Amino acid sequence: MASGKRRVVVVGTGLGGLLTGAFLARRGHPVTFLEAQSIIGGRFTHIDYQGFAIPTGAFHAFPGGVRGHLFRCLCKVGVHVSLVEPAPSVMVAVDGQRLPLHLDMTRSQSPVLRRLVGVNRRGPVTRSAARMLIAGLMGRDLPAAEGMRRIGGTEAGVRLLDRLTKFALSVPAEEASAVELLRSILSQRFGREGFLIHGSGSMIGRIRAAAESSGAEVRTAAPVRRIIVEGGRARGVEVEGGESLDADWVIANAGVRRTLGMLGEHAPSRVVEQVATLRPACGFTHAVRSRNRLHEHLSIEIPLDLRHIDGIMPVSNLSRFLCPPEWHFALAYQWMDPAEDPEKQLEAGRRELLEHLGSGAEIMNTACYHSHNPTANIAQMIGQHGKSRPPAILPGIEGLFLVGHDVQGYGTAAELIGESCLRLWERLERA
Repeated sequence: MASGKRRVVVVGTGLGGLLTGAFLARRGHPVTFLEAQSIIGGRFTHIDYQGFAIPTGAFHAFPGGVRGHLFRCLCKVGVHVSLVEPAPSVMVAVDGQRLPLHLDMTRSQSPVLRRLVGVNRRGPVTRSAARMLIAGLMGRDLPAAEGMRRIGGTEAGVRLLDRLTKFALSVPAEEASAVELLRSILSQRFGREGFLIHGSGSMIGRIRAAAESSGAEVRTAAPVRRIIVEGGRARGVEVEGGESLDADWVIANAGVRRTLGMLGEHAPSRVVEQVATLRPACGFTHAVRSRNRLHEHLSIEIPLDLRHIDGIMPVSNLSRFLCPPEWHFALAYQWMDPAEDPEKQLEAGRRELLEHLGSGAEIMNTACYHSHNPTANIAQMIGQHGKSRPPAILPGIEGLFLVGHDVQGYGTAAELIGESCLRLWERLERA
């Protein structure tokens, strides 16, 4: 990084903002975090409810495991976390069977599963995937579902892919990008899905501690009213109540739409117009408990026979730190079709989830992510992924950098945040 220290203000303490602030503080820059809420972590923390670690968004998951971008980010800020990486990463529940699905593509898949999905020969599949990736990079992307059909996938295979894209991206396979999925697999270096043994909130606490040990200040209940721009450069921020903080660099982790609102008349019109056309992702998360064991495996379960529930995480099988010892605990995700009645979808999903998990299961909490509080502000779908997303550096404004889930980059869930951090950090080190 160029000589001289910059005063840094980080607006928002989601995963990307915390990591970036900790990275800069570790390199000697004075950093102040400003968080509008009373807690930090955004969608990547959890709240204790009667001894259960209820996530604010992410299911204590760690995409890519020790091979992924997020793990590299933690290493760079000096944070260690305890992970479990189940093998297989996914278990497909269909016709009373549990079929293993390895996300690590170097592993052989179950012959029964290969016949079910119609992908039986690795060589032709690899060549077809490579052709789709090259075509996509040249601007000829196609839906993930169509990509599955082109490599010989059956309708069961398309249905499985649909469940996976809904669970990982909150986007149906008919709208998800084939290139997005392929690049995500490559970026994770064929890694496994990781799980945070002590929960997402513990990781957030460790990142905060790392930042504060390097001299950073974290202020909660401090909403930012506007980003101060003078002469085409971000000069600081104004907090609700009128206080102004000067800064050489402003790191925005409040979401692109909110950041543009904070910029007011200085917001680049081209980016404002772009964001206005982008669709969010919507869904429900269900927290389930039972005195009875809910699963006999450690993997993410994809219930292929269900219509509404897309994936279930057997939390208590993976860690006994995240619920009371006398209970079993699971988290389920349900994609929401914005064109249909949310209440009807919710009721149908809750009903079939309880039937699937059996006697004794009870849903103790359901979170609804839609309208002004979506699962993702910008859904990862065709036309809204990779370079089609808003840039990390807005045109015409120096000293302002965006980081998080809704800026340019590739990866599933938190892996996209990890990649956006690594890209930004490279730029900041050259600044």
